[in-house]
Amino acid sequence: MTSARRFVTVAASAVLAGSALASPASADPVGPPLDDPSGVTTAATCGDWPWPTNATGVWTEAQTSLGVGTKKVELRFGDINGRQAGWARLAGGYETGDLFWFDVSHDRGKGWYQCGPFTFVNGGHNYTRAHYSSADPNLVFRACGRAKNSSSTHCTGWR
Repeated sequence: MTSARRFVTVAASAVLAGSALASPASADPVGPPLDDPSGVTTAATCGDWPWPTNATGVWTEAQTSLGVGTKKVELRFGDINGRQAGWARLAGGYETGDLFWFDVSHDRGKGWYQCGPFTFVNGGHNYTRAHYSSADPNLVFRACGRAKNSSSTHCTGWR
């Protein structure tokens, strides 16, 4: 297993274990991207990705319940600066303490990198930064989240 893939596995395990989950929704994760020789890029940051704040033609491609009330996480798409992009968004009765993130894969979901997790705080964003899409069928996205005080992570399918 390459060190970059191990990084993704360790990062995903940390998220599932509930560690490193206290970053506010308005803060960006930090850390430089790592290039995997297999062509899969892993990243600890998405800080240079665009915000979808002024996206046009927005639609929800997929959504899934967070298992508590009406809380859900959505995989959204729209045009940013004339290019199609995807991102994750909390919807429904979300509240301070709910977690959400956006996964991007360049190999149809075998490996991925994560934008987040973000912890929603009142006055903060309920969406992640966006990643531009392409015609490459190997580039897929999904949205994930976890309701506060829950140990269950819920993700949309890869799209």
